[in-house]
Amino acid sequence: MILKIDEEEFGGHAALLQEGLFASMTLFLLAWILVYSLAHF
Repeated sequence: MILKIDEEEFGGHAALLQEGLFASMTLFLLAWILVYSLAHF
């Protein structure tokens, strides 16, 4: 999906990528811990 936005308004491509990456990693870690805990306890 391609969004029609001007990347420079948000600090460039790297800033957008870092913001999305942080949110994704947080969600992944939360899900991983939950699944691991349910499976092993």
